[in-house]
Amino acid sequence: ERRQNKPFRAGLASMNGFREKQEDAHAMLLNDTWGFFGVFDGHCGPLCSQYEAKRFMEVLGKDAKLPVVDQYITDLCLRLDKEFLDTQQEGGSTGTFMLAYPESGGAKYRLQVGNVGDSRVVVGKRKERLCRSMTEDHKPSNDGERMRIERAGGHVANNRVDGSLAVSRAFGDGNYKDGKSEREHKVIAVPEITTEYFEPGDFVLLCCDGVFESDVFSNESVIAFIFDRLDETQVQLSIIT
Repeated sequence: ERRQNKPFRAGLASMNGFREKQEDAHAMLLNDTWGFFGVFDGHCGPLCSQYEAKRFMEVLGKDAKLPVVDQYITDLCLRLDKEFLDTQQEGGSTGTFMLAYPESGGAKYRLQVGNVGDSRVVVGKRKERLCRSMTEDHKPSNDGERMRIERAGGHVANNRVDGSLAVSRAFGDGNYKDGKSEREHKVIAVPEITTEYFEPGDFVLLCCDGVFESDVFSNESVIAFIFDRLDETQVQLSIIT
């Protein structure tokens, strides 16, 4: 799938893999002054990923006054997580997403990245041919994540929450959300947010952990693969989900 306007060129590819059905979802909104892009990696079914992708686009496309501050993104994640939990449907989803703003007449782009879980946002800087990661995987074995899980009465076994869930932050997963507050569950939907500036000709990769879950493909090797195939005349910011 491809979409394009003056400041952005975006492409999407997905593969079901060995699962019985596709559990992932994506979001893309292109505007002349901003763009929103997201990948939602579902588990235990596609209900949560599809719900979150749809609601992010609805809210940002209709209600949000962009650009937004980091606190708005955090509040939105917690709000949409609660919405899904209130439906009492099963399943969960990670979410990695980005708001991109062309600035200075398109001479630079401000990327505001949010991440919940272990999907990734990685930037390829065209001039330097360098790889820049803008997210950190939220794994239960991470020290800070493990401490929160244990404070909430859970434990980490085999790098999984209570020996079962392989991510420590996610939308949905109501069985792991019984803490005193939204930030004190075993599994939380609080995003980590990073903002940086990049130049026309750079590209951004948003992808689920299926690309990186083995030692075969590192961030650097995936970015190098894309460098070798991008059109050298491309001057817009490219988004690849």
